[in-house]
Amino acid sequence: MPFGQRVVGVAFVQVDGAMVALHGGLMVGQSKLERSMVFGQEGNAHGWLETYRAPFVDVELMLPLPGVELEVLERQTNVSVIAQFGGGEQFVLSNAICTCRLDAQSRDGKVHVRWEGTKCIELRPEQPPWPDDVVKDNGEEPGEPPVEPPVEPPVEPPVETWQTIGSATLDQPGEGFTGYTVRSNWAAAGYAPGTTNSTRLRITLTNIADIDAVYDPVYLGHAETSGEMSVNFDGDQVQVFFHDGDPAATVPAHGELVSDEIDYLFDAGRDLVVSSFIASYITSYGSTPNIASAFGVAGADVTTVGFSPATNASWPFAVSKIELIEES
Repeated sequence: MPFGQRVVGVAFVQVDGAMVALHGGLMVGQSKLERSMVFGQEGNAHGWLETYRAPFVDVELMLPLPGVELEVLERQTNVSVIAQFGGGEQFVLSNAICTCRLDAQSRDGKVHVRWEGTKCIELRPEQPPWPDDVVKDNGEEPGEPPVEPPVEPPVEPPVETWQTIGSATLDQPGEGFTGYTVRSNWAAAGYAPGTTNSTRLRITLTNIADIDAVYDPVYLGHAETSGEMSVNFDGDQVQVFFHDGDPAATVPAHGELVSDEIDYLFDAGRDLVVSSFIASYITSYGSTPNIASAFGVAGADVTTVGFSPATNASWPFAVSKIELIEES
């Protein structure tokens, strides 16, 4: 419904869809609470008084009222009153009743009218000036601002979990191994149930001695043959790095060191071999089934395919765990 000509101030009022002409003095009260300070006779503040009040729209209307009689306003007990200020602010008073005595003044040609209701809301700027659903109230709430659809949270990538395919208990320190190469065979028969092929592996080195253990370099690859506890590589071995790209693995005393991620095409049906050159005096070993080791004296034997060990042992050395990320 279009508004009429502006008179005495830039403001407009509708009552149940009918425009009324303002003389001036438009006031809107949204607050349902009223407070006042309480002072004692001695002059000290003791707190405040809080009372409820009804939201309202208070106006002075121009006489005569076009299309509206004062008797009609006086009988209003369930109407919607819409007030718009010149700055664009819009308010809707719902379940309103006309509360004041309607005394028309002939000198100024105006009448004071006040409506009080149960709720007064301010329409948001993005809404149209007069929503189609803000008409005669009929006991229902006026139109509320449109509800924005919920924002879907971003889809987080699945959490990757390292799965252990084999582990060994290293509980004995080994001394006097400086300059030795040690290779350990991790038999496929000892892999954890459900172990699958993968291209992402890592190993954990354990040191139970009182001084640091150093291994440099370290290699991992498939065994030349599986099921025979072979410590020879089949030729596809790769170097293992630590500390974000360092070929030397320094394992602290009574501690562990996890390698960087190893990019390697692992076959769950084949034995793995881990080969390392012991650059320190100390190493660690233990006793675990399905893991066997062999020693050579020359450091070049770390990557040699045709490895000729000087000593064989039925124990795991240095490596306490091998893990992978399962891939579909």
